[in-house]
Amino acid sequence: MTARILQKCLSLIFLLLGSWCLFFPSMVVEVTFRPELAFASEQARFIMGCFGAQAVLTGTIILTARFSSMTFLVFGLAGSVPFFVFNFWFLYIEPVLGSRLIDLKPEQDGGCERDGGQEHFGASVVTRGHASPVFQASEHDLDPVAPFVATLVVFDGLVA
Repeated sequence: MTARILQKCLSLIFLLLGSWCLFFPSMVVEVTFRPELAFASEQARFIMGCFGAQAVLTGTIILTARFSSMTFLVFGLAGSVPFFVFNFWFLYIEPVLGSRLIDLKPEQDGGCERDGGQEHFGASVVTRGHASPVFQASEHDLDPVAPFVATLVVFDGLVA
């Protein structure tokens, strides 16, 4: 496998997963977070849309740039190590992420034959307008980005 093919494959990962986050943020929230935290609120969809936009931008840059061996090394270390630390932290230390994406055995979601095939939906209740603890740190940092992502988040509501 040549370096250019590897670079294209890497960009496709960012473009595909970023597009998923950008156009279907509700689905991403429901699949990746633990069931008790998987509420696709407007704020969660917005943040997931922002994440998706950044991933699509990164994938586009990776696709169009010329990587040297040093670029691969720096991108591999600076790009991969923080993601592994992040995933480990929020999966095992401070469990926010669900294990559905890494477990070989799927979770029982309660919507199977033994309960009549019914699905149960929940909604988060945030009193006095305070953000949930997961999103408090980024609450105001994303304010300037809102107008640019709002149309894509509203698009997700039309699909659902």
